[in-house]
Amino acid sequence: MYQPPHMRQASGEASSSGSRAVVARKRTAGSDGDEEDDGSALCTCLRRSGRCTCGQDAAWLQRKRRPVVPYVPPHVKSPRDVPSSPRHPHHVDTQNVEEGAKSVDVAAEKTPEKEGQNSRQLAKEWDSRLDQLGEGGFNPLQMDGQIVISKEVGQIVIEDSDGLVAECMDHPLSAKGVKGLPAIQSGRYQYEVELLRDSSMMVGWSGAMTLPGVLDFQGYTYSSSGCKWHGQEETSYAKPYGKAGDIIGALIDWIEPDTASGTRSINLSFCLNGESLGSAFTVGANLLDAKKGAPVPLQPHICQLPRGDMLKVRLRGSKAQLPLAHPVEGYQPLSAVSDVDFCPFSVAIEAATSERVIMNLTPEDLQSFRLPENHIVELYDFPSDASGDTLTSSVACFLGLKRYLGVLHIRMTEAGSSTAVAACRRPEHAEALIEASRADDFGVADCIDIESKRTKPLPFEARPLSSATATTQQRLLAWRGE
Repeated sequence: MYQPPHMRQASGEASSSGSRAVVARKRTAGSDGDEEDDGSALCTCLRRSGRCTCGQDAAWLQRKRRPVVPYVPPHVKSPRDVPSSPRHPHHVDTQNVEEGAKSVDVAAEKTPEKEGQNSRQLAKEWDSRLDQLGEGGFNPLQMDGQIVISKEVGQIVIEDSDGLVAECMDHPLSAKGVKGLPAIQSGRYQYEVELLRDSSMMVGWSGAMTLPGVLDFQGYTYSSSGCKWHGQEETSYAKPYGKAGDIIGALIDWIEPDTASGTRSINLSFCLNGESLGSAFTVGANLLDAKKGAPVPLQPHICQLPRGDMLKVRLRGSKAQLPLAHPVEGYQPLSAVSDVDFCPFSVAIEAATSERVIMNLTPEDLQSFRLPENHIVELYDFPSDASGDTLTSSVACFLGLKRYLGVLHIRMTEAGSSTAVAACRRPEHAEALIEASRADDFGVADCIDIESKRTKPLPFEARPLSSATATTQQRLLAWRGE
C-alpha cells in the first residue's frame, strides 16, 4: 500500500506486509555504475527510477535557491556601494555584483542625464513649470509608456532634449498618445506636427483631464484615415495623410460672445501641408441644454493608432527655435501665447474636472442634492402658497430651460414656507440666479411662450448656500442622508 513521504517520516518504522517502506541501504556499486545510499541517511524520495535520488534532489533545490545573477539596485553605481553582507541567506558571488555595478556605470555614461529619472522625479521637476508661461513642447507627464529621453524600447519616447520629437518604439495593442503644452483658454493659435516617417496617428486638441491614449468627450482630433474623432464618434472629414514629410496644422479659435449674457465657443480646424481643410468642430456652451458639454481649455494631443505604422513626429510652433512651416494668417504659434490666453495647467485641470462632474450628474443626484455646493442655491421671498411645480416652472422660465428634468430640481423646505432649495446641473445656472438677485433686476428676462401662456412666473430671490437659513441647512443634511 502506497504511503506518502511525510507519513513515512512521521511513522518512523517500516511495514512488513509488502508495502514500500523507508529504508536505509548501504552504498554499493551496481552493474550499471549507479550508487545507492549508505545506511547513515534516510531515503525520502519516491524512487521513480528504481533507486534513491535524494542527493540529486537536494542539489537541484540548492541550485534553484542560489541566485544566478544578483540584484543590483539602480542607485548602486560603483563597487564600493555594494553592501559587504548580502541580504540573501545563500552565498552571493561578490565579483558578479561588482561587474553588475560597473555595467550600470557604463550605461549611465552612455545615456542622457534625464534618462535615469523616474516619474516621481519628473513630476517634482515639472510641477513648478507647468503653470509658467513660455513652457512648450511635449509634456513628459502626459504620455503613455516609459518616460525617458532616449531611444530605449518603450511605447512613446521623447527623443531630443528640447522635447519636440516623439516616437512610438513598440507597437501597442491599443491607442497610445502624448500631449503637448501650453493649454489655451482664449485667442487664436496654431501648432503643426511634422511626420518624420510614415505614421498612423491622430492630431488634435483635448482637455487636461483626457488621457494621452484615450479620446473622450473633451478630445477632438483629425485621423490619418481622413476622419475626425470626437470621443468615440468618427465621421468623415478630409483627405487622408500619413506619409513621411506630411505636416498637419491644428488651429484653435476661441470666439467671444457678442453680448454679456452670451457664452463662449471654440472653432477647431486643420490644415494639411499648408492647405486649409475647413472647420472640423464647433464647441459651444448651451445653457438652454445643460446636458451638452461646455468648452474647456485645450492643449495639443497626438495619438498613435493601434494599427498601422508607428509614429515619429516633430512638434512645430510650440517653441521659438522650431517655427511653423505653414503659418495661417490671423493665428499665432503656441510659442507666442499671451498672458491672457495662456491657461496654467492647474487651472486647466480644474476646469476639465468641473465639466466632467457636470456631465456625470444624474437626475437622482439632483433629487438627493448630492452635488457640489456651487450647484445649489436657496430660493426665498416667493408666495408662501406657491406649489413646488409652479416655482420650478418659474425658475426654468427665467433660465430659459424648455426641459428641466435632470437639469433643475427644486424642493420646498417646509409646507407653507417661503423658502426652497434649488439644485442646478450647471453652476452657471446657480450663478445666474444669484447675480440676478444681487442686481435687483430679477425677472427681466423674457420667458418662453408656453410658460407665459400657462401661468404667470412667480417673483422670487436667490442666495448662495453659504448664506442660507439654518432650517434650510438642516433640511439639506437630512435630504442627503448625512
